[in-house]
Amino acid sequence: MKRDKRTKSPTVCASDCVVLYSNGGPMRDRLPPSALMLRMRFGATLKGRRQDLGFTQGDIAERLGIEANMVSQVERGVTALPMHDLQRWAAALRMPKAALADRFAFYNLPDFYCARYNKDPYAVEELARPALTARSAPGRPAERGARDRREP
Repeated sequence: MKRDKRTKSPTVCASDCVVLYSNGGPMRDRLPPSALMLRMRFGATLKGRRQDLGFTQGDIAERLGIEANMVSQVERGVTALPMHDLQRWAAALRMPKAALADRFAFYNLPDFYCARYNKDPYAVEELARPALTARSAPGRPAERGARDRREP
């Protein structure tokens, strides 16, 4: 798999996953395209909230004690917002913690959100649900190795 060195843009691999690069570094994340789209939409909601408050990325970065490029990466969906930073981001964006946590779950943990609220984020956002893979569904009999299928 090759990456376009001129643009450092995401490339699509043969398994229909988007491979993301951060600052030209090694592979950071492999997401199905619809899951990436959810992450990007979450970042757009954060960006919209920041802009509504009249803050720059630098302002938010200063409040969080991080670099402005990290704020940019989260807003673009390149990097997932770390779950342990939800409270800090909620305070920086002057949002109720529960509201940000619900949006985070909707866009970044869609299966959890679906199980909790009986509402499928992929259907709501009109995106194709990613197919289950051996990685996303470990332990499924069809995905187990040959040694697990031996008769006793």
